[in-house]
Amino acid sequence: MHIYVINGNFMVKLKKIEVGKKMIRSSLVILLFSFLFFGCHVAIHNTPFGFDEHETEISQSTNFRFPVESFTFILVKHEFEFEECSDEPECIIDAKKMHVPTVRVSGSGAVIDHTKKGTALAITAAHVCTAKSYHVFLRDNVTFLYNINVEIEIISYYGKKYPANVVAIDKENDICIVEAKGKWGKPVKIASEMSPIGARVFNMAAPHGIFEPGMVVLLEGFYSGSDMRDDTYYTVPAAPGSSGSVIMNSRGEIISVIHSAYRSFQSLGIGSHLNYIKILMAEVEDKLN
Repeated sequence: MHIYVINGNFMVKLKKIEVGKKMIRSSLVILLFSFLFFGCHVAIHNTPFGFDEHETEISQSTNFRFPVESFTFILVKHEFEFEECSDEPECIIDAKKMHVPTVRVSGSGAVIDHTKKGTALAITAAHVCTAKSYHVFLRDNVTFLYNINVEIEIISYYGKKYPANVVAIDKENDICIVEAKGKWGKPVKIASEMSPIGARVFNMAAPHGIFEPGMVVLLEGFYSGSDMRDDTYYTVPAAPGSSGSVIMNSRGEIISVIHSAYRSFQSLGIGSHLNYIKILMAEVEDKLN
C-alpha cells in the first residue's frame, strides 16, 4: 500500500510495510514530522518579515487590474518660426536659407475625466506639453530668434489619434492637463489621500517611446516617501518617455505623475505630489464650470 502526502509543492511517498506495530509507529512519527517541518517552512516563506497579515495580502495580490484603456501616448511637435535677427536686413536672407528641423518629443499620460461638452481630459507632465516660447540660434556672430509653435497629439491605447490643447498647467510642480474631443478612454480617479510609505504602487508608461496600440509597459514598485520639495519617490523604473505617466495606488487611483529620474539610477521614478494634482484639477473644474 502506498500513501501520498501532498503539502504545497512537496510530495512524500511512503511505503507501508507490515512488520509489526513498532514499524507502523515509526512511519507515523516520520509522517507527522514531515507535516510539521514542511508546513512551517511554507508559512515562513510566504510571510514577509515585518508585515502584518493585511499588508501581506496586498503585497501578494495579483488582483490589481491595470486600467490600460486609460493610457495615453502623447506626441508633441515643436516647429520653429523665424522672428528676427540681430543684423537686419542682411541676416534675413541667411535666416531663410537656414534649415531648422522640427523637434518631436513623446511622453505618457492617462485619461482622468470626460466633460459635459463631450471632451476627454488627460493628465501628463508640464514639460511634455509645453516648450519655451522662443529659441535663440547664434551663427557667425549673428543672433537669430525663432518662435516655437507646439502641436500636441494624443494617441489612445487602441491607437486612435486626437489633436489636443492645454487646459491647465503647473510648471513649478510639472503637471499638465490637456483636452481632446470625444469621450474615449476610461477615466482614472484622483486619490483622496496619499498612500503610506511602503505601499505598493502601479505605473503605465512608454519609456523611450515603447508603445504600440494594444500594448503598454506595465510596472510596479513601492512608494518610498517625499523630499523637502514635495517631490515623491517610487521604486518604479523611469526613462525619457515615462514623463507624464501616472502612479496609482492599489485601488487604481492616481497619487502622482512621473516627471524625473536619475540618469545613474533609473530604477527610481520621481513624481509630483498628490496635493498639487488636486489643486490643478480644482482649477480645471472651475474653468469648465
